[in-house]
Amino acid sequence: QGVVVQVADSKIWVDDEVILDKENISGRVYDNGGRRIIPLFNVLVNKKNLVKQIEKATPEAQKFSGVVNLIVDKKIKYSVIKKILYTAAEAGYKSYKFVVLGEDN
Repeated sequence: QGVVVQVADSKIWVDDEVILDKENISGRVYDNGGRRIIPLFNVLVNKKNLVKQIEKATPEAQKFSGVVNLIVDKKIKYSVIKKILYTAAEAGYKSYKFVVLGEDN
């Protein structure tokens, strides 16, 4: 349940779709004093709105869970994780589950 946000050194994915590639940046990436990641925020809000529309149209549909499943490379700095959590909270996601990736096998 929830959306999957994967974070690596140069990219951020949401549900297996690249939403930010630091090597191909166009436009502003941050707002709110550099705390919120604009592309991530926009995708998360769109996903939340889609689930809520389906909820209204279909009584049996699953409700919006507000859960973000974070898959984070161990090299990612805490400051980046903090921005991701802030962005998710601003988009309406209040619960987090973490998966930390270790060394390559």
